Amino acid sequence: MSGRRLPLLVAGFDAACWEYMTPWLQDGLLPNVHRLIAEGRSGVLHSTMPALTPVAWSTLATGANPGKHGVFEWNRLVRDADPPHLQLHTSATVHGVPFWRQLNARGLRVGLVNIPLTFPTQPLDGFVLCGYPLIDPLRRYLYPPNLLPGLEAELGPYEPGHLEGMLANGEGWYAADERTQAFQVAAAIRLTAQLELDVLVINLMLPDHANHLAPDMAGVQRAYADSDRHLGQLLDALQPLNVMLISDHGSRRIQGKFYINQWLYDQGLLTWAPRTPTDPAGDLNWLLVQAGQQAGLHGPLERVVRNGLRRALRAGNGPLPAWLAPVQVVVASITSVQGDYATSVVKSLQKQGVRALLDLRNEKINYKIREHSMQKVPYILVVGDKESEAGAVAVRTRDNEDRGAQPVAGFVRQLSESIASRSLEL
Repeated sequence: MSGRRLPLLVAGFDAACWEYMTPWLQDGLLPNVHRLIAEGRSGVLHSTMPALTPVAWSTLATGANPGKHGVFEWNRLVRDADPPHLQLHTSATVHGVPFWRQLNARGLRVGLVNIPLTFPTQPLDGFVLCGYPLIDPLRRYLYPPNLLPGLEAELGPYEPGHLEGMLANGEGWYAADERTQAFQVAAAIRLTAQLELDVLVINLMLPDHANHLAPDMAGVQRAYADSDRHLGQLLDALQPLNVMLISDHGSRRIQGKFYINQWLYDQGLLTWAPRTPTDPAGDLNWLLVQAGQQAGLHGPLERVVRNGLRRALRAGNGPLPAWLAPVQVVVASITSVQGDYATSVVKSLQKQGVRALLDLRNEKINYKIREHSMQKVPYILVVGDKESEAGAVAVRTRDNEDRGAQPVAGFVRQLSESIASRSLEL
């Protein structure tokens, strides 16, 4: 830099978090980050709510919370359009004055590299190499625009548009993304010296992209190591007097599946709305397939039997036996007082593999029995105060036969035997 040191470097390590970095720092994989920590101060900061890249960077730029700068995710709802639709945020839709404007007003020259939501470029005393999202066939990525041809002549073509298709590019995304970040770092070094900047703000997004796309932690570690190397190039070339290394939000690798409704139910934060059993075509077909396989039916014979049963059920030509019925039991409460007990009965039935549903609706019990009988549910178990106190159920069949009160365990045993024997009688 011809002997001139950059007064301030602000470097973003996008999505960096201590859970990832600490062991890699101890293993010596991030020497430049380690150097900054050793020579300065470090700590844990809270991100925005929500903790997303466009939200956090807009807060960093403006000093405002999301309610004031208006960015809550990458998209915004255009309400006055016909029809209303979602549209990507741009530099024009972020409310507030970014700090680089305030620095310009105080006579300080600023360079911005890969800062989210800086497209389309706006005039700046310094330069802007836009960050994501970049959707521009005219390639207006840089302000002033006359600087891009010279950079490409020296550094090669700049192709940030590959980010839009990374998910479809398989293993090729990393090489393209690392090449883009290397261009951004090299361009930042050259333009900082050429324009004699006071402040350079650059965001290294490779760690974030790797956390989204890398198949394992080895790929994430590689992204951190390459970004640390790029950080070292900035430190060595610019010799900044002051450095701020920041992260917009953290990261976490998630393995397996998380069913939020089940989790909310387990925490007591969700209740299931009572519903009348129905026979959607897909559910019915799946149940018939399972029943046919249990009966030892396979191939063409299984399909013939399944199709015949499905047509018979849809045509209303007679109820299915209990072992084949899509819903085998409905537990109906007389009042809401028995709700907890009715729920426990359904759970005990389901644990035994019985296809059972719960009916807690605020309806008269005779209405519930009639409705479920018309739905051809084999058994309707009625629970009132007496049944709840005795740990029993009042058993009714779809043929309106009242079999009286029975212990839950006894009913489950009889039903299990009926299902196992493929009995045609209730």
